[in-house]
Amino acid sequence: MRLFATLADWLRQSSGQEKELCEQNMRMIWAAAFQYRIANNLTPESVIEIEKLKGYFNENPIPQCPSGKSPYRSFVMKDGPLCPNQQDDHIGPQVKSVTEIRNPSTPETSN
Repeated sequence: MRLFATLADWLRQSSGQEKELCEQNMRMIWAAAFQYRIANNLTPESVIEIEKLKGYFNENPIPQCPSGKSPYRSFVMKDGPLCPNQQDDHIGPQVKSVTEIRNPSTPETSN
């Protein structure tokens, strides 16, 4: 019985590490996409093709989710990338529109 409990603990830790790595990968992909969008004068509604981001990862391949074989897919810039393997569990970056990033709203003060 102890072996099964140890195996279950290991699987939970492994799953948590995969989720964390996938979410980190999506943040890196979105950051590369943001640079690509600026360089190519695209709008937040533009579709970003993953293959176009290859140059933003130096000599490294574009990251993939460790939970499966499917690569990240093209995405709308303002929405950010989605995990192709565990969409319900691996949550991508919360992306603000470019307007909000450039012009953050300031809290209103009452007079």
